[in-house]
Amino acid sequence: MKDIKALHHKNITWYKVFKPEQKGLKKLQEKFNFHPLDIEDCLEKIQRPKLDIYQNYIFMVLHLPFWADKNPRLETIELKVFVGKNFLITLNETKIPLLDELFYLAKTNAKKRARFFRRSSFHLFYFLFNQLLLDINPLIKEAGKMIDEIDKQVLSRQYKEVFKQISVMRRNLIVFQTIIKPQIPLFRKLEEGKAKVTKGIYPYYWGNLVDRLRSVWEQLEDYMQILEGLATTNESLLTYKTNEIIKILTIFSVVLLPLTLISGIYGMNIRTLPFLFSPFSFIIISGIMMGIVFLMLGYFKWKKWV
Repeated sequence: MKDIKALHHKNITWYKVFKPEQKGLKKLQEKFNFHPLDIEDCLEKIQRPKLDIYQNYIFMVLHLPFWADKNPRLETIELKVFVGKNFLITLNETKIPLLDELFYLAKTNAKKRARFFRRSSFHLFYFLFNQLLLDINPLIKEAGKMIDEIDKQVLSRQYKEVFKQISVMRRNLIVFQTIIKPQIPLFRKLEEGKAKVTKGIYPYYWGNLVDRLRSVWEQLEDYMQILEGLATTNESLLTYKTNEIIKILTIFSVVLLPLTLISGIYGMNIRTLPFLFSPFSFIIISGIMMGIVFLMLGYFKWKKWV
């Protein structure tokens, strides 16, 4: 292991593993009799959260969202967890600052360590994941601010920039939803006592995690609906602007059509054309053409087309 730390409280031990490696995982497997498939999962990146239930422990793959530095795209942190009657093992490939902070507080502060652990490793797991979920709130608020900014830009008619931001934000919300939604049924199973090792232990706490995850999910659903509304509004405004441009170009085309016809006829060298030999032919023909222009524009104005 590149980084493995252990913290003891009474008969409970929290092993915090950073960047798990096969050799270290093999030792944990031998010590706690973990299933080989769970060890394989710890070495691979799982695409969706999961819960494996065994007689003496549970194994979970959990996902957490985070904004990458200088990157508008939402990314996923994966946290693997083994929980038994007297141990908790957390494994992560990517740094989770809050998890490191909680471990440090528990290690250096006896009162906090007693509050984190209480009487069960399952309470420690509940406490840690609950804190990680609370840490999601700033991300949700940031998403709300981004949507408010998009709303302002829609009204300022920055169509191209808005389209780009809506696309990025839609992708982020979808990723956020795929992180949160699959974890709801996992904790519902624990709440219902499907795992014998957790049966009767803190059912209301698991229910609290379910409620918290559902609350985040509902907020994301609301944001998605708002974003879809902004996307529709932006597309409608862009369509309206395009139609206005097409209308103006069409008016120009219609106005120029008779002028083009007249100039084409007088360019045919037909000697019988009216005003052909008049010294004022240019002025007369130009006047007729301008009269047609004003007449057509007046008609368009009367019809309220312009």
